[in-house]
Amino acid sequence: MTIVPTQNYLLSIFRSFWVNREDTWGPDHPDWYRIHGRDGYRVFSMPNIHSYLISEKALKEKIKGKTPVLDHYLSPQLASGVPLQFPHKYLCPQDKDVRGKNGARDNFNNFCEYMNRLRVVVKVTKKENSELSKLTITKKVSFPKVLVPTDKKYSHIGIPLYRLPSNEKLTVDLAKKVLDTQDALKSSDVLYFPKDLLQYEKERYLVS
Repeated sequence: MTIVPTQNYLLSIFRSFWVNREDTWGPDHPDWYRIHGRDGYRVFSMPNIHSYLISEKALKEKIKGKTPVLDHYLSPQLASGVPLQFPHKYLCPQDKDVRGKNGARDNFNNFCEYMNRLRVVVKVTKKENSELSKLTITKKVSFPKVLVPTDKKYSHIGIPLYRLPSNEKLTVDLAKKVLDTQDALKSSDVLYFPKDLLQYEKERYLVS
């Protein structure tokens, strides 16, 4: 299997957003999510960035022999719309050309910093992951609908978190140790939620 450098993925998405934004983005384009959401989906092809956080239920299930799943807690497909919503912060100006080895790279560092946030994962149970996904509606609607703000999803479902050591494999003994020696953490205290994402979500998709 050929490993594609993360920077190549990010540059490809950066260029795609730049070239397509004017024709496919905004309230007059209800199908934007299927177009640009696929670009955001490419985040899943990049290596994950581990938060080393795990839900309480995932620890308890590990003790029973079940393996946790990984949740991209910022929902990359929807969250990838932020650079399109705020192009002055994250995309190259339209009067410049991003193509080619020597193409313009204005705001590319900001873009990479933001998109790399979307690669961060939390260990949860399969059921928790399913419940989290139900808080965003994307099927049979013109625009996605966010039922609960991203920074409130874990608390809404009731997912306390614990911190795992970065240098140890998750085992039954480690799961027991973490539960016995740590206090539960609130997602709002240990996870990062970009302000631009919360603003974008509130302005465009949050169902009040």
